[in-house]
Amino acid sequence: MLVSVALTGTVLETQNLALKRSLSQQQYRLEILLETQASLRLESQRLGTPAKLFDALENGDASLYRPPRPQRADQRRAPLLNWSQPNSHNPRR
Repeated sequence: MLVSVALTGTVLETQNLALKRSLSQQQYRLEILLETQASLRLESQRLGTPAKLFDALENGDASLYRPPRPQRADQRRAPLLNWSQPNSHNPRR
């Protein structure tokens, strides 16, 4: 009986260590994902800055075009302009 209790304790301890190892790996993966998310968010903000958009306009990588119809029903306001990449749909071309 003493041997069976010792073996059961060893099995439970082994399972406990395996679960701790799994939890540690999941926490490590979560930290990596959070760092990746932060870096991707920073990169998207950097790429979306107005200076980058104006550089793209000046280089000809993007163009401005007037939409075919106003985006608002209010006729007293000028319609909004949309950014367009060269390979996207442009009604003025």
